[in-house]
Formats: sequence, C-alpha cells, structure tokens
Amino acid sequence: MHHQTSIHLVTGYLGSGKTQFLSRLLERKILSEKIAVIVNDFGAVMFDGMRLASTNADIEIVDVPGGCLCCSAIEDFQTALTQVMERGARRIFIEATGLADAAQVQRDLAFMRFPVDSTLCIVDALNLRRFQTLFHIVNAQIQAADFLLISKEDLVKKPDAVSALEQSLRALNPRAPITRLAQGRVGTEFLLQAFAPAERFIPERATHQQEHLLRDNVTAFRIRLPKSVDFPTFERLLAGLPSGLVRLKGLLRLDDSPQAVLVNFVAGAWNYQPLSDSTDAESELFAIGQAIELHEMESRFATLGASVEAGTVRSVGMIEDDHHHHEH
Repeated sequence: MHHQTSIHLVTGYLGSGKTQFLSRLLERKILSEKIAVIVNDFGAVMFDGMRLASTNADIEIVDVPGGCLCCSAIEDFQTALTQVMERGARRIFIEATGLADAAQVQRDLAFMRFPVDSTLCIVDALNLRRFQTLFHIVNAQIQAADFLLISKEDLVKKPDAVSALEQSLRALNPRAPITRLAQGRVGTEFLLQAFAPAERFIPERATHQQEHLLRDNVTAFRIRLPKSVDFPTFERLLAGLPSGLVRLKGLLRLDDSPQAVLVNFVAGAWNYQPLSDSTDAESELFAIGQAIELHEMESRFATLGASVEAGTVRSVGMIEDDHHHHEH
C-alpha cells in the first residue's frame, strides 16, 4: 500500500510561510488524487489546520500537536499516516514544526516504512540571517531539502539581496533546485518536477493536447526494466544521470532478491525501500527532467537492457492566469 502514496515533507523555520505555501498549492486543485495534510506544531498554532481546511473540502487535515515530529510526536505521526492511508490518501503533505530536524524525520519515516518522496524547505528571505545565528537547525533544514523555496522576496528592500541569499543557499545545499515564491505560489514547471505522478504518464504521440505542460521543456520518461537488474550497474547509472533530471521513482527487481524495491531519486539524492506487498508489480521507473533528449536516457539505460519512452503527465500543471488569483 505504501508505495502507492507520495509523501512530501514541508520544513522551514517558524513563520517562514509553510502554511501559506500549502494553502496556495492546494487551493489550485491541480492534484487530482485524494490528499491529506498532517500539521505538526506546538499546540498554539492549531488554527493552521483550519486555514488549510477552508481552501478545499476534498483535503483531509490532521493535526498532530504537542511535540516535535523528530522526537516526542513520532508515534502519533505513525498513527496519523497509517489512518489517512487507510482512508485512501494518495498524496500526503507533512507540515513539520519549525524546530524539526528534517534529516532525522526522513530517517524515522523510512524506518517506519513511510519513505519521503521529497523534502521541501521554505526559506524566509526577510529573516533567514537572524534565524541562522540563533538556531543551528535552520541550516540543517536547508541541507536536508530536495527543493528550496524562497518566501517573502517582495519584502526584501536591498537590491541583489535575494541573489546573494541564493548563493549562500547553494553553498549549503548545491543539489536542491531553488525557486522563488510569489505570495506563496509556485509555477507550473516546479509543480511538474516536484509532484507529477508516475501513473499518469502520457506517451509523446499523445501530447498534442499537452503543449502547455511542455512550455518549460519539462519531459517525462517511462523506463521499462528487465525482470531483474544488477544493482552495482544501477548504482553507477544513477551516479551519471543527466544534470537536468530532477525526479526518478519506481519499482526495481534486483538479481537474487525476492522483494521488489521502491527507488526514489530526487534532486541528486536517492533512497531505496524494500517492498513486501508488490510480488506481481513490473519493474518500471518514471522520471522527470528539463531539457533532456530521449536518446540521452536511452543510451544511459541501455546498460540495464531497458526500453525508454518520452512523454508528459496529466492532472498536474493547470495554468492559472498569473494576473488574477481567487483569494480565499
């Protein structure tokens, strides 16, 4: 069951804009599967969950207050994750408390067999420097992120200050793509890279109606693998993926192993999770990247005897009129 559910961890220090980001993301209704949001904060911020709930009636909000996800609240989180999955959630956003140690949360969830698909860190452009001097956890959150999202850019007065901030973020975490938020919103390109679901792959020959998704040269790839794969060969392949490849996820069957493995590669980092409930599943990977040609992927995956198909995805990437937003 778990491998069908995407889990995204949203981190960022106190007041960085995590709830605004999630509210703006979810009010766009671009994600068509059943969604759950698990909000973890210290008691006083219970209203965060209510604000999210008001944006979209199809989203389940679960509050896990009373402690930090990386320590005292971990068992409550395990219960919450299990319950929302049993109720059919196929995409789960975890809004962690500002004090959360993201790397520890990632390890804990993987140990509990809830591997995180991606970790997004909201970086407050106005207050980051002050928080960095006060709390070491701020830099740790940045370093553990797969995607860095800069908030409150419009409130920064000094010219070039945000560019300087981006440079310092790259020094801390060179692998994570950096995106600037506009009042909490992200563009279509980011949505495709971060959230596009594998099961909605559309082959290239059917993409004439999907041109708006290809405007940023974002391509999806379906990679069909042989019945079993040599693991060292696969590791070498991952180490040499094109730099424009942001995400790769799917099931893998390794030589001499009865269990299928869920592999998740995002922004330069990867993890593996053995699966106990996928005996009949095919070995197949799904990838998303920018400015990557089909022949590049074919030549790289030829060492595994894989066939590669290029295309796009559906159900993600609804284009909004950037000059007119419905405020809730």
